[in-house]
Amino acid sequence: FEQLETVGDCFLKFIACLDTFLRNPLLHEFQLEIVKHQFVANKTLYEKSVKWNLGSFLNTRHCKVENWV
Repeated sequence: FEQLETVGDCFLKFIACLDTFLRNPLLHEFQLEIVKHQFVANKTLYEKSVKWNLGSFLNTRHCKVENWV
């Protein structure tokens, strides 16, 4: 599960970088980093997940590997 979390984090940061640059192509690299950091900050992600009710999509039950396929 930790490997999937790492992949998810990388994907989120990639999308945040891409979106930040496309929306602000004239900003300096440091300014882009600040905007991106605000986007992927834990507080921001938590607030968005509550707003969009993402918790309803989480499976909190114990999973058996045999049932994945």
